[in-house]
Amino acid sequence: MLLFAEGFDDFAVVADVAMTAAFLQNTANISLVTGRTGSGKALKLVSGAFLNPPTVALYNFLASSPVIVGCAMTTDFPSSTLYAEISFLNGATSLFRVRNQAPGILKFYDSANALVGTAAFSHFASYIEVKLTPGSPGTAIVLVDGIQVVNLTGTFGSGSCNGISFSSERLSSGGGLTAIVLFDDLYVCDTTGAQNNNFLGDARITSAAPASDGANTGWTPNSGSAHFSRVNGALDYDTSYMNAGSAPLSDTYLYPALPAAQGVIAALQVRAYAKTDSGGVDKLQAIARLSGTDYLAPGGDQFVHGVYSGLDYIFELNPATGLPWTVAEIDAGEFGQKRTV
Repeated sequence: MLLFAEGFDDFAVVADVAMTAAFLQNTANISLVTGRTGSGKALKLVSGAFLNPPTVALYNFLASSPVIVGCAMTTDFPSSTLYAEISFLNGATSLFRVRNQAPGILKFYDSANALVGTAAFSHFASYIEVKLTPGSPGTAIVLVDGIQVVNLTGTFGSGSCNGISFSSERLSSGGGLTAIVLFDDLYVCDTTGAQNNNFLGDARITSAAPASDGANTGWTPNSGSAHFSRVNGALDYDTSYMNAGSAPLSDTYLYPALPAAQGVIAALQVRAYAKTDSGGVDKLQAIARLSGTDYLAPGGDQFVHGVYSGLDYIFELNPATGLPWTVAEIDAGEFGQKRTV
């Protein structure tokens, strides 16, 4: 089952990244740059000065064992005293780490910080996938660009994995050098369910913003009459927004045509950036409106908090057909949100 996906495309500034990331450290060294395909965006981390804390972006998700994670990673290291790392976490405890430090090499570390394996690695936009089963012993299978490079058995903590962090760090005071790493097209799955329960391969995440109003117009724009115009630009928080003063109320939108898909569409994710100012218990659901029928996301509604946060709702299959999505079905559909409570 797909738990989380992030392509970074809908963020305008680094402060927006915190809407879905659980923690950012050294935000002055984090930026958004052009994505690996020449469009969209990627998350760029630059190491700080020696002895400073590493630059970190942390994401949490539903605790899982095994957990499967994929992401594109591009690194630029003028020295082996610099590194980029992907850490698999249970709370604050590291279970397994993938590190690119020496040019052309990935290093793998267990929960006791012992080196347990290495593999060749191209630093330019390689797609890394890890299937981790925590335990003593546990297992870790790593793919680079679809090719298995290690299948490890070792001490990989206990319990389950509920977080992943990306970091860039400097280990020496010499030379004033910095490590630069770009992350893009992140997915997280577990092994439950009939869909997305194993490696997905080199995933490409495409984002789109509303282009026109759909059939559901129950929410109220804070200005003007075009609903989509309040939610189709860069996040500007309380400047442009839609409001639902009661429940149930729905709003759906039409979107620009997607580019042609290369392979199977693994899922469609609806993300609502939302907050409540009612002082009560408010909940939100995502809607896929297909051929005149509204379908709610399978994961159920979510609480809306008093500060803006990103609420993700995942449709792994087209709910009207029970089959994987096609580009034509997505292009013809409307997607939006429903205040349920």
